[in-house]
Amino acid sequence: MKTYSIQVRQGLPDGNYVVVETIQRKLWGEQIGNFNPVFCRYHGAKTPQRVLVQSDAGDLSDPFRREESYSQTFYIELPEMTQAEFIALRSAGLLPFNLL
Repeated sequence: MKTYSIQVRQGLPDGNYVVVETIQRKLWGEQIGNFNPVFCRYHGAKTPQRVLVQSDAGDLSDPFRREESYSQTFYIELPEMTQAEFIALRSAGLLPFNLL
């Protein structure tokens, strides 16, 4: 089974996101009616083992419309960080100062 590069993104309080890491994972789909969402496993803090994979290029859940080019922009989302976490990371120099 082929593995894919997937960005792990965490939401910021201002609506932006930061890429935490890029992982290599095998994907699988599950049929739910006419839709076939794609999942992968991720063992990070505050997340379940099975997470929904998304793509910036389009909707992955419709098997009749997704294309191979979607695989270039796979990502998963972690829960949004709190304002306190955001301020602590920014003051520690772990986030760019242009993010407000």
